[in-house]
Amino acid sequence: MDNPPGPYADPDEAGPWSGLPEPRRREPGPYGPAPLLSTLVTLPLAAAAWLYGAVSAMSGDPLDGPEADAFDRSFTHGFHLLQTLVGAAAAVLLVSWVLPPRPALRTARTLLALAAPALVVAGFLVFRTTVNWPHR
Repeated sequence: MDNPPGPYADPDEAGPWSGLPEPRRREPGPYGPAPLLSTLVTLPLAAAAWLYGAVSAMSGDPLDGPEADAFDRSFTHGFHLLQTLVGAAAAVLLVSWVLPPRPALRTARTLLALAAPALVVAGFLVFRTTVNWPHR
């Protein structure tokens, strides 16, 4: 029976497996760490921004008359903008995960993963500047 030489072949048989096998080099995965790190940052940040926006509606409770109407209009508009940008951040984060795992798309995946928390921060800042906060 003619067996091909393996790592434990006779020393007299010289072949591609003479000696110990070469150690494998671990290649980085096709996704990279960006989507995972972005998920770990974006989701808590989005939850905190949304919770802050939802709870801050109570700051207009002591208002009455035209002040209350102006606050309600500006708050509704600002909160809708916050929800839109947080939703856009979630969509961008999802796209960074579902891109095909090709090394050529690693840069696009990284940029999308970085854009997700930036969209949450932008949404929070837009919310804070859009709302006509009471001055008391």
